[in-house]
Amino acid sequence: MARGGTAILCDALRTTLYMGGYGGNHQTAVPETFHVMIRIIIENLFIFLLPTLIYIGWVAFARNDWPGLYAVLKAAPLVYLFITGAVMMLLALLVFSTRTGNAPGEAYVPPSFEGGTLNPGHSVPAKQ
Repeated sequence: MARGGTAILCDALRTTLYMGGYGGNHQTAVPETFHVMIRIIIENLFIFLLPTLIYIGWVAFARNDWPGLYAVLKAAPLVYLFITGAVMMLLALLVFSTRTGNAPGEAYVPPSFEGGTLNPGHSVPAKQ
């Protein structure tokens, strides 16, 4: 039995496959996730724009007359500043990235407090 064409995805998939809207999206986690992602985006944007902000600050304090922000940005080497910002952002992402070192078949056991001692987090082979 052939199915007709559908206009939106939720009509095309069975409810067990569709995980958006009403089919399994946990709405209480959305605001918390939104704030965390916005923080990450703002941090990366700040690192990207940092060379340009430093350049503007340097021009503002090095010159006796302030020609205005538009004139400073018009004379600025923006391509080099943006390339430098992109390199800084990529380096920050690489330096601060999470590397667990766990194999695909391992499960992470979080730190626990047992018998008066703190056991660090570790990996164990996953139960089959």
